[in-house]
Amino acid sequence: MHIPDNYLSPASCAVLAVAAAPVIVLSVKKVKVQLKENKELAPMLGIAASLSFLFGDGGILALGANIFNMAIVMPFVGYAIYSLFRKHHQETLGVIVGSYLSINAAAFLAGVELGLQPLIASEAGQPLYNPYGLSITVPAMLGAHLLVAGWVEAFFTFVIYRFVKQVAPTELYTPSSVNTTSFVKKIRWVLLALIVLSPLGLLADGTAFGEWSAEELGSLLHGKVPTGIKNGFSFDALFSDYTIPGTKIAIGYILSAVTAVLIFYIISKIIRSMNGEKTSHA
Repeated sequence: MHIPDNYLSPASCAVLAVAAAPVIVLSVKKVKVQLKENKELAPMLGIAASLSFLFGDGGILALGANIFNMAIVMPFVGYAIYSLFRKHHQETLGVIVGSYLSINAAAFLAGVELGLQPLIASEAGQPLYNPYGLSITVPAMLGAHLLVAGWVEAFFTFVIYRFVKQVAPTELYTPSSVNTTSFVKKIRWVLLALIVLSPLGLLADGTAFGEWSAEELGSLLHGKVPTGIKNGFSFDALFSDYTIPGTKIAIGYILSAVTAVLIFYIISKIIRSMNGEKTSHA
């Protein structure tokens, strides 16, 4: 679902970035307000960010598209479904159904965005970017998520929801009321478990649909790589694809997870310190 660079046309990337921009701006404003009211939330912000930190998954130019699909549509759809079930006193079922359907909604959009490329970006009848049409991309994206990824998402969402409800039940609805220090100490064990379990990603053999490198796509298309992908933007991310030279891939997954947690822990400390200074000056 993480769309790489050069699979969407520049126009598609621009449109989706513009669509995501208002929500990003509003989110930043709301985070600033929350941190101003309670700077103790900074560690939780870092923890939440580390859980979704990626190494080389998704492109830089396609960042707007990935944000729109996975950070806007997915959580809004999931929370809307959860809220509906909650009104009928079925919170747990809402968490499971909401997480399952929301990731599939995001997968469907990614399939549509990829599948439209041959129609809107071609030259002399040849696709410049993603070469597969809607009849291939939508079933491919939805099939994997309806059958596998959706259930994995539902399971982990349920586990984390139950954990939060047990250690900080009021945090689900009133963030400022939580004892952040206590909550962070308790969630450390969850983070440790997720770090240890991160190599489970290796169970998915091969590259996910639509996330191939130019070389991998070339082997699938008998060397006929679309021009936009072949000559497009290229960036080597830190620990790209969770690979660290000189180590086994499973170790790479674990070290990538540890790095993500450390990076965002440090960032949260900086944010907390800066917010504290601003508050004291005010």
